[in-house]
Amino acid sequence: MPHIVIYGIPRIINRHQHELEQLIMKIKGAVANIPELELTREHVTVSMPSDRYLIGHGEELIVHVVGLFDRETRDMFVITNMNAAILACCMRFAKERLPMCWQIEVFLPDRPLIGFAKGNPQK
Repeated sequence: MPHIVIYGIPRIINRHQHELEQLIMKIKGAVANIPELELTREHVTVSMPSDRYLIGHGEELIVHVVGLFDRETRDMFVITNMNAAILACCMRFAKERLPMCWQIEVFLPDRPLIGFAKGNPQK
């Protein structure tokens, strides 16, 4: 079951818990909507760990997808689609809530070259 970890969400956003919950639900839904993954919303975990380093938070979001086990139906095309769906959710969130964000990257840290997705929400 995949665990999606979003790094770089500034603490100021924590006051807007509802928006964070919406982002989590949108990401879970986007991943569950990819039939080849054979996952439901309940199979997907999304977390946003806080960081002690506050300077620059919100300027760059890094999204790691871990725990996505290999299956025959999970080829590079499927992984690329999943990362693109996660990126789209994060881009919409950043465009609305993080005007300082200039870059979002989504990848599998154990396989960074497969399905890497990157975008600038301010364009």
